[in-house]
Amino acid sequence: MVSALPVVLATLSSLLAGSVPGENTMTNAPQSTPNVSTYSVRPFETTSDLPHLEEICRDVYDGTDYLPKTAPSIVADPSCSFVVLTRENNESLENGMGGVEKNSVGVPLAVANLRRSHLPGVCWLEAVRTSNAHRNRGLAKSIVTKLLDDASSYGEDTLTCTVKSNIAMRKVLEGAGMKVLGQIHIGSFSALKELP
Repeated sequence: MVSALPVVLATLSSLLAGSVPGENTMTNAPQSTPNVSTYSVRPFETTSDLPHLEEICRDVYDGTDYLPKTAPSIVADPSCSFVVLTRENNESLENGMGGVEKNSVGVPLAVANLRRSHLPGVCWLEAVRTSNAHRNRGLAKSIVTKLLDDASSYGEDTLTCTVKSNIAMRKVLEGAGMKVLGQIHIGSFSALKELP
């Protein structure tokens, strides 16, 4: 028995020449990219960034996100590039809730990890998260684009996956240049137990 949770695999557009048969295309307008002079990407620093990561992940997976607990081991893994996107200046920034946020220079607003795999020439993009107060501003697209550019500079293609229903993440990935490679279906063990 196969569940109804198809997962989309994506790869750098350079890996694919043209379109993929049966490829899903997005019709929504691409997200805008924030002013790059206002933001920077740097390595995750466990001591100072972990409290901010916990805040970013507070509502992910109904408060059960694995990332805050695994961040120290991701940082220690030499095959990983776990990074944060931060503000560079102290200009006022509308916080998305009708107010203005100040003094957030250096505070992580988004995170992502690029894991070099055991397969030659392949990286895996994972753990993309954006602060609730800073969503819909192109920050996820910016951090993903930076990591894809890094992978490309190593001569590597990048794979990732997300559930088909996560339209926001699919827009981020496709906006950063990734293409749908295929779908996988995950079996439902609870449904299998109900079979005669």
